[in-house]
Amino acid sequence: MDIMTPPERWETVNEKLLQPCHIFDLFKRRCKHPKNNKEGDFYLLKTNDWVQCLALTPDDRLIVVQQYRFGVDDLCWEFAGGIIHPGEDPAHTALRELEEETGYKGERAIYLNGCYTEPAILNNQCHFILIEGCVPNGTLNWDENEEIAVAALKWDEVL
Repeated sequence: MDIMTPPERWETVNEKLLQPCHIFDLFKRRCKHPKNNKEGDFYLLKTNDWVQCLALTPDDRLIVVQQYRFGVDDLCWEFAGGIIHPGEDPAHTALRELEEETGYKGERAIYLNGCYTEPAILNNQCHFILIEGCVPNGTLNWDENEEIAVAALKWDEVL
């Protein structure tokens, strides 16, 4: 195989739900290579797509949040964001999540792009939304276990 030849797409033999969880489901998928018939079990998480809000104030400050993250057992600075509800537009999700997490409302949401963040085990995509004209005149609505600090930082403070 030369490096310009695309690899084969494995065939799914079967798939079994192992554990339904709050925001994702754990599956075991048995797959088979179409040419050499090699089989293997692969574990994956299925969940909804999500958004990240690149939110800018009128004076070009970037809105960021800090919260405790159980996965890394630490406080993390990150962009506001969250899960896209079924049938919800990513731009609408971004505006909703920004207000719920930060209390900021934006004038305009612009879809930038989406990508798979960990396609080896996750089926979902992250969608990046630019939100312009953000001002702190919204209503906070944190999830049950959220506790969030909000900052409006200059670009050189973020980069």
